[in-house]
Amino acid sequence: MAFRASEGGFSFKEAAEVVDEHLGARLEEMRRFTRGLRNSNFRLDLADGSTCVLRVFHGEDPAAQAVEVLALRHLAARPEAAGLPVPRVLGHGRGPESGSPYVLLTFLPGVNAGRGLPGLAEEERPAFAAALGGLMARLHSVPPPLPGFGRWLRVERDAVVPDGGPRPGALSFEQASFAHALRRCREEGLLSAEGARLAERFVARRWHAFDEREAAVFVHHDLHADNVLMEPRAAAEGGLRISGLLDFEHARGRAAEYDWVMAAWSLPEDGSDLALEAPGPLLRAFLEGYAAVRPLHPLWRERWLCYQMIKAVGFLAYKPAYVDFIEWNRRHVLRLASLDAG
Repeated sequence: MAFRASEGGFSFKEAAEVVDEHLGARLEEMRRFTRGLRNSNFRLDLADGSTCVLRVFHGEDPAAQAVEVLALRHLAARPEAAGLPVPRVLGHGRGPESGSPYVLLTFLPGVNAGRGLPGLAEEERPAFAAALGGLMARLHSVPPPLPGFGRWLRVERDAVVPDGGPRPGALSFEQASFAHALRRCREEGLLSAEGARLAERFVARRWHAFDEREAAVFVHHDLHADNVLMEPRAAAEGGLRISGLLDFEHARGRAAEYDWVMAAWSLPEDGSDLALEAPGPLLRAFLEGYAAVRPLHPLWRERWLCYQMIKAVGFLAYKPAYVDFIEWNRRHVLRLASLDAG
């Protein structure tokens, strides 16, 4: 669709100035992608026939732009990340008219996979899950820009690691993060008293799976199917290919299994049991794809379950605008807690 100046808080004139500043090129057409809940993403077609992407940040997090730039430039500089389908940063700044922070990125081909993989036939979905697992493992194999758990930049909001404080290890970081989120849920009535008690007991029974001394990995923190591009291809051409991993504004140091939660949540239901003792065909393909690149932790089930609870409680505490997922997460807290019944 053609871009209208009122959309996304970034005018065509403003985008043209950005393109000229960073690329010395002339903007021909600007179209807004439909994806993106908090930020605006635009396809920019240039007079020389090339294409790039303009990502404009509208959220309340002042660090979103800085983290995205840091993460993508770090990946571009690391040999371990060679070949990962992630965009390159062409420029960044603030809009000359709107003042909105933006990042100019290379264009990646493909279509959005989407939660539930609606564009893929059932027989194609295991290949997608395996490919996603393998790419995630490759991402986790890239040393993060800074050691330790949590945020990478001082400007990032972090109630767990105050400015100037030491960077915590795995166990202390997860315990403090969960305690902060649970306290907020209790204070604001986002979880019942019984639900909060059960959630607290659930993670306490699984803290043994985390070692304070373990190294943090480069975690995307929001790598679900809505942030993945794919290119369906004929079998003779190698079949389906994941062509893009997007939206690195939340990247940070954490344990690998945290990233598994959102990836698995965005796959279609496949009959996997809640305790993960008998993964269905999609989760099994995801795990096999991951393990082919990076070994699974010996206690991966306990860690994945723990992170499911941490994510559900954190979602309730920090994302009240996502009304359609609030009740799902409340129910998921109780479903997970039922594993410890008796």
